[in-house]
Amino acid sequence: MYKKFPIVLFFLLVFFNQQIVTEDSDLDTNSTYLACEQGKIGTFVGRQFKPGKFSINDLLLDKIKLKLSKKIEKRIIKEAQGKIPYIKTYPELNFIFLVLDKTKTEMCREDLQFMAGANKSTYQQKDGCIEIDTYPEKYRWNHTNSGSWGYEKWERELNRDNMHYFEYYLREYNDGEVYTTISELENYQCKFSNLEEFELIKMKLKDLEEPFRKISDAEKERLRLIEEEKASKRKI
Repeated sequence: MYKKFPIVLFFLLVFFNQQIVTEDSDLDTNSTYLACEQGKIGTFVGRQFKPGKFSINDLLLDKIKLKLSKKIEKRIIKEAQGKIPYIKTYPELNFIFLVLDKTKTEMCREDLQFMAGANKSTYQQKDGCIEIDTYPEKYRWNHTNSGSWGYEKWERELNRDNMHYFEYYLREYNDGEVYTTISELENYQCKFSNLEEFELIKMKLKDLEEPFRKISDAEKERLRLIEEEKASKRKI
């Protein structure tokens, strides 16, 4: 379904010596770079972008201030201990990088989720490069998978006029007793970007994560030392 795509988008783009494009460059250079911010999420939003809590401009201007409450701290510690699967902390603080190749037949994606690895672990869209279909008004990709167990569908679509981008996932399956439907929809607003801005967004997001990561890392280190001490006592 996906082609192999490095986690760090920067090195892939440099390897192919791709050029940076600006808002006025149109689509005639090697690649088009887009930075996308997540909009509101929820059952009643639908496939229409509505501005969310966190914008790219606010991130770059250091206007995003996150509260690290005792409740959040407890959730981070529980996640580090393996007692909960993920922390559910600022899941809407999420950005996506898109790169369209010169022919506009392939689109590469890299997701930047706040506290990735500990946050929003159920999302079904994956990083990578995919072949897309081109229409006058949009770029689109969809993939389906089915079997005796049920049906899955993935969609991605980028509007060429307003650069609204959405990702959709649907799974319908029968576990032998109950027929279940799961769906996930996320809307983004994209803008023209470049490699330097990609790296700056990553750095700014990492700065926001630092106090949260420190708590998680400290708890994991505490647990490691406990296990190390137990192991040493078991030695003959």
